[in-house]
Amino acid sequence: VSHITIEDPMSITESMQIRIAESRLQIVIICPILLERATSKPEQASALTQQLTPERVLAMLLGVHDGHITEIQRNAFITYAEWQKFFVRDRDEEFVGEFLSTAFNILRAIPPDAVRSDQITFFVHPRKVKIGSSRLLIIMNEPLNEEDTVQIIVDRCSEAIEVTNIKRRNPYTLQFSMPDKCLEVSVIVNVRLILNGQPQGQRLVKCESRLRELDEILRARDNPLQFLCQ
Repeated sequence: VSHITIEDPMSITESMQIRIAESRLQIVIICPILLERATSKPEQASALTQQLTPERVLAMLLGVHDGHITEIQRNAFITYAEWQKFFVRDRDEEFVGEFLSTAFNILRAIPPDAVRSDQITFFVHPRKVKIGSSRLLIIMNEPLNEEDTVQIIVDRCSEAIEVTNIKRRNPYTLQFSMPDKCLEVSVIVNVRLILNGQPQGQRLVKCESRLRELDEILRARDNPLQFLCQ
C-alpha cells in the first residue's frame, strides 16, 4: 500500500511512478482540504490525476458531495468524470459493503488483453524518453516474418494512442517514436504490442517533460536562484 498526498506528484520518484502505474486499485479521498488545494494549485491536482488509471479509481467523498465540486476543480482532476464515486457515510454498513464489493471487483478484473509477465514477447529500449530523444526500439524474442502485421499502442492515462510511424529495422527489431502528446508532462505510459491481432503484453516507459528536467537540475544546485540568474 502506497500513500500519496496532492503535493507529492511534483517530486515523485520514478520507482513510485511505476508502482502507481502497476497498482490494481487506486483510492482517492476527496475532502474539503483536497478541493481547496485543487482550486489554489490546480497544477498539483492535475499532476496527481495523470498518475491514475480511471478504471482502477475509487473516489471517497469525505465531507463533500459531488455538487460541491466546481468546474475548476473538475478540470484539475482531469479524469474525474470517469471515476467511481462513493459518499462516505458514518457507521453505515451498506456503504461499507458497497465500497468493498466494488473494490474487490476492480481487484479481480483482468483486462481482456492481459498477458502474464513471463509471456511477454518483447522488450523496450530505452525505458525513458523526452523531447528530442523520443526514439524507441522494440526487441522481439522471436523474429518477425514479412507477412506479420504489427500494431503498437501507447496507453497514456485513459487514452490509447496508436503509433503510426513504425519501422522494421530487422526481423527482431521495430523502431518508433513516442507520440508528442505523451511528452507534454512527465508520466509513465504503457507500450502495448499486438502481433497478428494477438496481444503480446505491455512494457512501462517513462516520458519526461522539459519542466521535469529543469526541476532535477535545480534540485542538484546549492543555490538554484543564483544558477537561474547566471
